[in-house]
Amino acid sequence: MIRADVNGIGIDTEDQVRVDMTAMIDVIFTVIAFMMIVINVPIHTLNVDVPESDAAQSSDASKPAVLHVLADDKLWRVDDGDPLDRAGILEALRARQDAREDALPVLVSIDEQAPVQRMVETFSMLQAGGFEQVSIIADTAEGGAS
Repeated sequence: MIRADVNGIGIDTEDQVRVDMTAMIDVIFTVIAFMMIVINVPIHTLNVDVPESDAAQSSDASKPAVLHVLADDKLWRVDDGDPLDRAGILEALRARQDAREDALPVLVSIDEQAPVQRMVETFSMLQAGGFEQVSIIADTAEGGAS
């Protein structure tokens, strides 16, 4: 007969260690009972008639303007338009602003080849032009924008 000391209690190796499974069985039966109750609960739905809107569908005027900062020293582009200088960009953004009732959000995207100073100049230009809702579009690792 071999004797072992487990946690300060001497036990014989021939004695079997018993694990009380009562708590485990109680938990399993409780989970089964819960699942049976939840699965049999009917799903209640409510049909709602949504009225049609008289307002026009979203137009370009309601979308934010995307201002692309190009690598060229003094050129920007609004959305997919032609490259413009500082005065042309401010004029294009003000025209978009005038078509809206609220403030025009401007999303700024910078070319990876452009120096950081171009971004600083862009924000300074937008601030001087009175545009307050300005955000940066950052490229993700997958190449998309966020």
